[in-house]
Amino acid sequence: MKILNFFKKNEDEFKTDFFQKNNLKEWWLSEFTVEEREYIKSESSVLLDSRYNHNKSPAETLYLLAGYVNTKNTEGHQYLAQLILDKACQLTDDPIIKFKICSQLINLHFEHRNDAEEIKLKIIKLCKEQIELSELLLNSSNRDESMERVFKLEHQGYQKLAVLNIENGEFEKAEELINKAKEEGWNGSWDKLEVKLK
Repeated sequence: MKILNFFKKNEDEFKTDFFQKNNLKEWWLSEFTVEEREYIKSESSVLLDSRYNHNKSPAETLYLLAGYVNTKNTEGHQYLAQLILDKACQLTDDPIIKFKICSQLINLHFEHRNDAEEIKLKIIKLCKEQIELSELLLNSSNRDESMERVFKLEHQGYQKLAVLNIENGEFEKAEELINKAKEEGWNGSWDKLEVKLK
């Protein structure tokens, strides 16, 4: 039993080492309860393990971690994922990673859009931020493989902002967003949204 405890202790040390190495220990200890930290570590697989995680930035690691944490998609899991994604966004200026983070945050908040005006305003802000990021990506001269993969994703900013406009009866604004997204070549449920405009 002592041997098993020894290995468990070492596994935990490797996982918490990620936060220490990336100056995130204070955030890690203050933002989450002991129970939440244990849950996050249990869901992280090898993602936080310093023996395996060599080629990812802290922001990218946290972005991936949020996906692991939110697999059950309950309100509690969504809250933890949101905290992790908010921190990931603060840690990077990389438009590709920020674009992906925005997608996750938009989706996390969207089903709660009618719970409070504050949530709706946050969604609008995230959608506009992602649209700005997409313009940066489209105008970039450095179109590498990772950027090409982004262009295959659905553009949540355009989609969800268009939905909000439709729900508010602002059909012209929604149509402009849909047309712009299609012109730029982004994937999305544009046909379904266009049906709602008729």
